[in-house]
Amino acid sequence: MSSPVPPRPRGEALPIAGGLLSAGALHVLASILIVVIGSAATKSGEGAYAILFFWAGIGLAQWVYLLPAWLLARVLGFRAFGKGLLIAGAVVTLLSALCWGSLGIGSLFG
Repeated sequence: MSSPVPPRPRGEALPIAGGLLSAGALHVLASILIVVIGSAATKSGEGAYAILFFWAGIGLAQWVYLLPAWLLARVLGFRAFGKGLLIAGAVVTLLSALCWGSLGIGSLFG
């Protein structure tokens, strides 16, 4: 009689790449949701321009939905997936800060 195979750790079931891709999908979903809510808020449909404010502040705004997703992944035991979410969030935050920083420096010396 052979011993049963130990269960695979749940945290490794979804790789970090899954978290990265899911963060991208959450960005797209949030963008669509903001356009729909913005359009519904105004009769002329100009509320869809709210997406510009979202994308201008994506470095901070994304944490509204990435942190709960990370906490859920952590509670469910998908640690690698959660790491992917945090890595994607950190990259977007750093790119956003780099963009705004370069605009600020450009306006000082331009």
